Amino acid sequence: GLTMITFSGLIFKEFDPLGNIEKSARKIIKFVGKQPHKEEYHIQYYDKIKKKDVLINGKKIKGIEKTAVVVKHDKRKEEIFIPAHRITKVTHKRKTIWRM
Repeated sequence: GLTMITFSGLIFKEFDPLGNIEKSARKIIKFVGKQPHKEEYHIQYYDKIKKKDVLINGKKIKGIEKTAVVVKHDKRKEEIFIPAHRITKVTHKRKTIWRM
């Protein structure tokens, strides 16, 4: 029984494509958040409401929650939560360093 549970865990981790993408996106966002010159980084994500890709400057990143990136809004004093799986690209000085 224990062997079956162990192997089933390995199998399901292998076939979880969104989980790996989400982990990868969170890892790169944490990296950007720790950089001293965050303004050199840009994050691109797909906005379902606007139905287009949106580019955000790295200095607007406030933190990361379990499955979302917390970003400061441009004009209002509120935070936006972007699901990590919607992040499509991260650039540094206009060069792509991560892409989904």
